[in-house]
Amino acid sequence: ATSFSVLRQAGRAITNGWRWYAQALVKHPLRTKCTSAGVLLGSADIIRQRYEASLTPPIDGHSWYSAKRTAILASWYSMVHAPWVHVWFQGLDMAYGSAATLRIALLKAATDQVISMPIILFGMLFYASYMNTSDWDAAWQQAKRNHFDTCAGAAITWMPALTFAFAVIPPQYRLLFINVVQIGFGIFVSKMANKKD
Repeated sequence: ATSFSVLRQAGRAITNGWRWYAQALVKHPLRTKCTSAGVLLGSADIIRQRYEASLTPPIDGHSWYSAKRTAILASWYSMVHAPWVHVWFQGLDMAYGSAATLRIALLKAATDQVISMPIILFGMLFYASYMNTSDWDAAWQQAKRNHFDTCAGAAITWMPALTFAFAVIPPQYRLLFINVVQIGFGIFVSKMANKKD
């Protein structure tokens, strides 16, 4: 096969995949968003774990990969984050309107950063710690310790990303866009959620 035919086949596969995703969003919007969030954020955690292993190789024959850690992060994003964002973005559209202007996009992004982001990030930090320790007090303390740094990283990432999403991305694709950006941010979140003191 020539390079051109391989590219054409890849292009066809991407087009068909995108068409399938768009149809799934129409038929089952929440289920589709939750599934894609879990897959993408689970992938981000695997990338982060691989990176951590390259810095400090595992000892005593242990694998570099923890399926439990990936399951914790993927479950949070598929069962809590994605449904919340699905409803939250609809609420922002109701509160500020659906006009795709820079002013409206900035208002939505700022509202998200001030109200939703601190809550959802604290919840994720607590959840990840609790699922690892089963100790309510220890999880609460760890979430409190890592919350400010996580929110600071979030603001740097999400103000521009959300402003772009609200100004340019059609509503049905916003969560997918957020989840793709979340791969990079998820690597940071994976670090913060599994940070050792």
